[in-house]
Amino acid sequence: EEPASSSGAASPEASATAPATIASSPVSPAPAKCNGIDPSEVDSALAAFVGSTDEMQMDAFSAIFSDKAINPYHRDALLLLSFFCKQSLKDVPPPPNDQRAIRSKKISLELVYAMLQHCGPVCRSSKVFIQVLKKVAVVSLIKNSVSPIQKIFTTSIGIFGALLQHFKENLRAEIGICIEQVFLRILESGNSSYLHKHRVLQVFYQLCTDATTALELFLNFDCDVDEKNIFERMIDCLSKIAQGKYTSLEHSNLIQPQQEQELKVLALKALVTLMGSIVDWARRMTEEKPPTTIGDAQVKADADSDGEDDTKSNSTLTSAATGVVSAVSPATSSVVDNRQRKMQLQVGVNKFNMKPKRGIEYLKQHSFISDDPHDVSELFRKGDMGFDKTAIGDYLGEDKPYNKAVLYGLVDGCDFRGQELDVSLRGFLSMFRLPGEAQKIDRMMEKFAEKYALDNPGVFENADCAFVLSFSLIMLQTDLHNENIRNRMTKDEFVRNNRGINNGADLPREYLEKLYDGVQNNPISLKEDEEAKHRLETQAAQSASQKHDLFVRETESMVQRSQEILQTKGGKISVYVAARSVEHIRPLFEVACWPYLATLAVLLEMSDDNAAPFG
Repeated sequence: EEPASSSGAASPEASATAPATIASSPVSPAPAKCNGIDPSEVDSALAAFVGSTDEMQMDAFSAIFSDKAINPYHRDALLLLSFFCKQSLKDVPPPPNDQRAIRSKKISLELVYAMLQHCGPVCRSSKVFIQVLKKVAVVSLIKNSVSPIQKIFTTSIGIFGALLQHFKENLRAEIGICIEQVFLRILESGNSSYLHKHRVLQVFYQLCTDATTALELFLNFDCDVDEKNIFERMIDCLSKIAQGKYTSLEHSNLIQPQQEQELKVLALKALVTLMGSIVDWARRMTEEKPPTTIGDAQVKADADSDGEDDTKSNSTLTSAATGVVSAVSPATSSVVDNRQRKMQLQVGVNKFNMKPKRGIEYLKQHSFISDDPHDVSELFRKGDMGFDKTAIGDYLGEDKPYNKAVLYGLVDGCDFRGQELDVSLRGFLSMFRLPGEAQKIDRMMEKFAEKYALDNPGVFENADCAFVLSFSLIMLQTDLHNENIRNRMTKDEFVRNNRGINNGADLPREYLEKLYDGVQNNPISLKEDEEAKHRLETQAAQSASQKHDLFVRETESMVQRSQEILQTKGGKISVYVAARSVEHIRPLFEVACWPYLATLAVLLEMSDDNAAPFG
């Protein structure tokens, strides 16, 4: 049975982002079975239940919880939570909105919020309950957190606050995805409304009031080699808003001067509150327990230098590794070592972007990769480590044995089985930008065609056909999507250009037309190019309706990307790092000090003798 909260349920609007409690210990990975129930069975039942319109799926979902495995009260809580989350996932019809659909979604979200606020220790410690949160509740949260309807968006923010308060140890990856892929992108968008930005700033302000939560955000993400620097990005974003770095060109039709002033003040309050809460936390920790000295973060010198001498290292490496995967340890010294390690990796990435050969040498010297070319291939395959796509393309196209081995390893690691040629080509070309030299392109496409023909026997007579057709698709991409080309290639012309390429025979016309439609409807382009194009559209948008349409496209991208990351990280085992040492503050301050100083400098410059900053 679940005891009710003694304080009662606060509304999501009033307590959407209540400060999280202090974690007392790291959370161990979930066991293979939860209360005797196979997690994969729960996943399958959840997927069938949520993805079906047949309410009878509730019976199938309920059937996996036998009386011996789980008590009836706990079972009912799981079924209710799953049902309410499913109801909240239903789409709201486009304007004019159906008020009944909005009311139904809002009530469902409020009931989810109430359950999370009132759940007791049994549910909080239940692996099955956590599994339902990960598979259904978080998906509902992400989808509804980008809703243009204020009531739904605000209630979703309340759910995030409840998850952060009660389940942060078990939802480490999911909380990071919500902050990075949803909240920060809303703040950084030139198309999001004032209400969206203001509500997200309130989330960050509440987060900054609790030093433990903010510090653990830094420890679990910025000090993990495999994670993004979420805390650093949050501080940079708050700093830019406080400095007034919104461009009037992007926000003139959405945010009024008075509203912009309110956003500046709220961001500044968040920064001030954060530093004050951290100082108070450090004082309490010092009084309760003497700090343990763990040494200076010496890798800072590497990050600030131009790296002329790559043979020297000012820090001691914790271990030699053949990849970039590094588990976060709960020990204080290990946390700081991981932060140093991550900074070294960033130095190597920056060196690669300036001069690829030197970057690879640096990464080898610091044991991120070995001499095996496949290690470099796996590094490039990750795609979100900051490597410049143009530098990768130039490096892979070099006619040197080691570079060619890296290229072959990258291609051989791809799985093209059962895919259409345009789909495989799109995935392959998403990892780098094609170089300008024809010989480099030939080498890349020759290897790609060889691998595609190997993975899909019988589609083409030989690899040469895949090679020629791949080149034809690249030219079609340019012809269809280059704004400077007026006379577009027609479908008949594309079919005619590819006659006789299949060992002297013609490919079926239906197959070629399908490839043509695929490239026309889904361009073969880099994510970076699409983002640059979107920024130009944002700057060119003049009316509020245009901004709204662009923001809808952004939210669709947010939801899609978040779900992709959730699927990727679904099986990853991670340990939550609790903030328990005052020494953790040192690396945090090294990250936060520069945005703080920049904000202070701008505000002092804006102020005068008769008025404080912001009047």
